[in-house]
Amino acid sequence: MSFQKMSGTNDIIKTLFDPKIPNKNIPLATKKQFLLYYLEAHWEEICGDLVAKSTNPVKFENNDLTVIVNNSMLANELFMMRSMFLAKINKFLNGLFSVKNVYFKAGSLRKKAILEQEETIEQIPRGKCPICGCSMDARFPICSCCEREEKEKLRHSIYELLMLQPWLDYNDCKAYLKCDKILFTSVKDNLKNRYYRDVCLDIADEEGKLMAVMLLTGKSFEELNDNIFNNALAYIRKFTEGYKDVSASGSRLHGKKQ
Repeated sequence: MSFQKMSGTNDIIKTLFDPKIPNKNIPLATKKQFLLYYLEAHWEEICGDLVAKSTNPVKFENNDLTVIVNNSMLANELFMMRSMFLAKINKFLNGLFSVKNVYFKAGSLRKKAILEQEETIEQIPRGKCPICGCSMDARFPICSCCEREEKEKLRHSIYELLMLQPWLDYNDCKAYLKCDKILFTSVKDNLKNRYYRDVCLDIADEEGKLMAVMLLTGKSFEELNDNIFNNALAYIRKFTEGYKDVSASGSRLHGKKQ
């Protein structure tokens, strides 16, 4: 039997349980499992928003439905109203399937979600990390631990490169290192914060001032002159003039004040 021409879940349910349609090749357990999904999808419509948040249909056995409830007190209350609850379910099913009894069982609503998550995890292809050899998701080149270590190594390499050539921009860096722009910008911004702060607080030595100017202007030592140097320092001091009052808050120096 093909479901290709069916417009949606409602049509599938009608087809599965309509005695006029030949569907003997579909096991009864499969039909009930699909019916359970159908009830879950419309659970709020059946029992209302408040009850739906604390309950979940989890199992069909024969014609009996088991509902998990997230606390025992509510389970007892629903048990006292089980006839009304059962009537709502059967009214929703509109004769397609008759539920004879409904049972309320106190338990965690997370249980089913966890089981479904575990089933999904089992379907993920597994492999070994080429660096450390541990089991990992085969869809990625290396495991997450090694990825973090490689990222930290790359961060340090960018730092060392900028300490030697602080005027480099991202495109220049790519000639030396294979890195993404976000990581490069993060490392360079941290250096800017450090050297701009020292200039602002008047604690930078001549080398520190030179680093701040090269980071700001993107010019090498050979490209600088006294005019560029002094104007750049004046800009940094003016740009960061409020830093003494907010330095303890860790505000960024190279961006807008928050």
